[in-house]
Amino acid sequence: MHDPVEQVLSNFRYYRKMKAARLKTGKTIRHHYDLETFIELKKRQNVMARFLDGLELTDLFFLGLQEQFGQDVRLLSNKLSWELPEAAFQIKKNPTPPTDETDKAIRQRIAALNQADIQLYNRAVALKASGYWQ
Repeated sequence: MHDPVEQVLSNFRYYRKMKAARLKTGKTIRHHYDLETFIELKKRQNVMARFLDGLELTDLFFLGLQEQFGQDVRLLSNKLSWELPEAAFQIKKNPTPPTDETDKAIRQRIAALNQADIQLYNRAVALKASGYWQ
């Protein structure tokens, strides 16, 4: 699970990357969204809460946080008795997004539009901190 605001920004960067790739190959693009329009799309809001609708976090065998990727992969591999190479505990970081994507007002709007995901994420962080998935 990933911080909801960061996840929306990541989704937008991915959308923009895929759009650019399609344009480069001469394929058509149905929609051209800027960040402000993208975050207002209902299908881009509260994605994790909708995905997990009907499930309780406590029903999950394991839940990791993107921000603790290496630590959580190590914990999961121990739970499952997996022997993984050290490279499995590394994560590739995307370059820092442009300033316009991280503007405080944009982040506040994303947070306002994704309250269900934020509540879910905060619950996951609290459960994880309590040792629930240890």
